[in-house]
Parts: sequence; C-alpha cells; structure tokens
Amino acid sequence: DALGAHGRVLMVLRRFDEAAVAYERASGLAPDEPDYLLQLGKCRVALQQPEEALGPLRRVVTLDPDSAPALVALGDALFQAGQQDQAEEEYKRALEIDPELGPVQLAVARMHLGREEHAEAEAAFRRAAARPETEVDAAVALGNMLSDLDRQEAAVAAWAPAVEIASSDFALQMSHGAALCGLGRHGEALHSLERAVEARPEDGAALHALGECFIELSRWTQAADTLKRATEAQPDSAPTFVLLGTARRQLGRYDEAAAALARATELDPERLDTWIELARLTLEREDFEAAAAAYEKARALNPDDPKVLAGLAAALLGLGKEQE
Repeated sequence: DALGAHGRVLMVLRRFDEAAVAYERASGLAPDEPDYLLQLGKCRVALQQPEEALGPLRRVVTLDPDSAPALVALGDALFQAGQQDQAEEEYKRALEIDPELGPVQLAVARMHLGREEHAEAEAAFRRAAARPETEVDAAVALGNMLSDLDRQEAAVAAWAPAVEIASSDFALQMSHGAALCGLGRHGEALHSLERAVEARPEDGAALHALGECFIELSRWTQAADTLKRATEAQPDSAPTFVLLGTARRQLGRYDEAAAALARATELDPERLDTWIELARLTLEREDFEAAAAAYEKARALNPDDPKVLAGLAAALLGLGKEQE
C-alpha cells in the first residue's frame, strides 16, 4: 500500500496532479480496490478533469453502491461536466445514506450554490468545515464563494484554516494573497504569494502579483528582481513592464527603468499608467521636455486626472512655461 499511502500524503498537501499519478499506478496494480479508484476520481475532480474522473468513480459506485463519499465524488464530477440534474441525484442518494458525513454536507452546499442560494450554501459549507475530513475542502470552497460575492474580509477568514495546511495549493495561495492585497494587507499577503511562487516558480501571474506586493511594501530590490522574472515568464505583459520600470526608478536605475517602460509603450501605447510612470522617470532625470511630452500623452488618455495635470504643470515649470 506504499503507493496509496504516498497518494494520501499528496492529497493532504493538495498536490493533486502528483497524487493522481500515484493512484493511477496503485489502481493499475489493484483495479478493484475502491479506495484507489475513489481517490483517483477525487484527484481528477480537484484538477477540473471531470471526464477523466467519471470512469473510476462510476466503477467505485458499482463496487460499493452505498458509499456516500463515492456518490458525492461522482456528483462533483457530473456537476463539473455540466450535468447538474444527474449530480443532484447522486448527492441526494448520498444524503439518504449518511446525512452527517462531511462530504455530504459539501455536496449539499454545492447544490445550494448551483441554485445561487448563497445563505444556504454558506451554512452547509460551514457545517462541512467543522468536520475534520472536509475541513480544508470546505474552507477553500467557502472562501471561493465569498470572494466571488465580493465579501473579501469574510473570504480571508474562511480560507484561514486551509492556507497553512494546504501551503502548496497554488490557486488557494494566489486567491488568499490577492484578497489580502485588495484589502490593503500587503504584509500578510506576501506570505501567501511567496508560497504561490514556490509552488509554480515560472508562473508569470504569480511573479507579477508578488512583485506588485513588494512594491506596495517599498521593497524595491526584491520587487525589481521578481518583476524581471515575471517579464521573462510573460514577455507580452505591459502592466508587468510598467511595474518593473517603477521598481527600477525607485532604485535609481534609470536606464533600465526607461528600457522597461519603452517595452510597455510598445505593447500597449494606450495604457495610462505607462505614460505617467515614464513621465515621472524623465521628470526625476530633469528631462523636462520628455516629461512634458509623456504627460501630454497621459492627458490625452485622461484629460481630468489630477496627478497628470499636476505632473504636467511641474514639467512645464521646469521648461519655464505655463500650463495651457
């Protein structure tokens, strides 16, 4: 049972792709072992691969028709596959067998969520979160729902039990970090975003988010290093090049900042913050003519932006002119 034990550890760590490989191998050696098939199906559901989950889960239900966890997992796969009515039938069968089981409460929550009955879904998710066997899954699902409803404070609180246990869950750490950033809690967000980058070191979105968090904390060297990696991962992202330009400007690395911002203007010449950042850079270098030109570009995009108008006035003052 070494493969099964290895798979269980990976499931706890929410490393579902690796767990699926372990359970594929285990079920190949013991094709009628229900637990291997069940865990394999659950991995595929967690990886948003419902079509690959349906086969092993239907096999489990054939082998053990009264397995409430198997019926729930099959319902989850059907739900992901867009077969909501069939999913609810499996959930109801599980509810009849063991209504107090954590996975069954998760299923009830998903049924309510599918009907946009958010209060009922929240209550069921909280019941599932109180059960050890579904604490993490329910916390993640509840946090995701609350975040989608723009209840970010509540989402962060809901995710709290899961973020430490599932430290390598990329999606969870990214969602948690983004919500904290949106709440202005960048110091707390940093830990989750660093974990997301650790889970996927070459992911451009994660590197961008981490770099932006470093900027908010005025940690300019780390921001510049992280955002350089982000531009290598996503070389066509104008917002990433703008942030890289900002970090380099703050470090006094003006030529490198100018290069990053030039790339941003190539990628998206209609992006307001690119021209504002370029104007700030040239203003700091006392190139008042270039600063005025950049602010004029920004003013054309947003004529009433007070930061643009103030910056343009400063650039024109440096040129000995008055703003028109």
